[in-house]
Amino acid sequence: MTRWRMSDHELDRLLDEVRAALTDGPLTRYEIHERVPFLRQVPGTGWGVDVMGLAYLGELALAGGVTGSTKFRLIEPPAAIPHEEALRLLILRYFESYEPATLDDFRYWAGISAVHARQALLAARPGLQEVEVEGWPGVRYVRIGGTEHEGEIFGVCLLPKFDSLLMGYRDKSLFLPDRLKPLVFRKAGQVEATILKDGRVCGTWRLASAATAAKNRVLRRPTFSFELYRNLGKRDLARLEQAAHRLARRLRLGEPELVFRSL
Repeated sequence: MTRWRMSDHELDRLLDEVRAALTDGPLTRYEIHERVPFLRQVPGTGWGVDVMGLAYLGELALAGGVTGSTKFRLIEPPAAIPHEEALRLLILRYFESYEPATLDDFRYWAGISAVHARQALLAARPGLQEVEVEGWPGVRYVRIGGTEHEGEIFGVCLLPKFDSLLMGYRDKSLFLPDRLKPLVFRKAGQVEATILKDGRVCGTWRLASAATAAKNRVLRRPTFSFELYRNLGKRDLARLEQAAHRLARRLRLGEPELVFRSL
């Protein structure tokens, strides 16, 4: 990505222009660029650089929309809280959502230093409990008084690109074998949409809508392309097809075509 330098004054002025554009209501990225043409010159807008500043400041949120027309809206920034308290709340919410996980997992997810991770653990220690997962090394933590999980996870489901499961742990071997990582975590930071069976990744999937041009032809039907990393039985294949049809209905894409390919 091309490096882009702006002074603090220039950046503040650009953020003010984006705020002004969003004052009257939610806008798509294209509509924001229409109102703030300078953004078209900024490298990396396809990676979110155009909305990253306000999102980082806590002033921007998603406002719905379908693929390709996601809208953004302004929100009131949260009140400032002391750094130590912020770390305490952050680690408690992480383990409540991702438990059981290691401190290294939390550090990876939060993008903070080892020192700050240990500070967070110390501050939140009364609200966390150490546990061990049979067959897996290392101490893991769960939130005391958090949601109880009973039984095991069975079935087949479709996870979107950059799903929180894939992004939430440094050690992904609990659900993604090391040999399959290069098939999910691609070059240029791409993280594929995955197929989850009984809590483990068994393939990836992509969706091409009817308006998508492919090899100089226009698709007449939305198409789900499934790449399976292991064989699925008839029952699981049926569940996968049902999941695809449900998603197509929710996106109002019409009856989909399903294409399967084995690794």
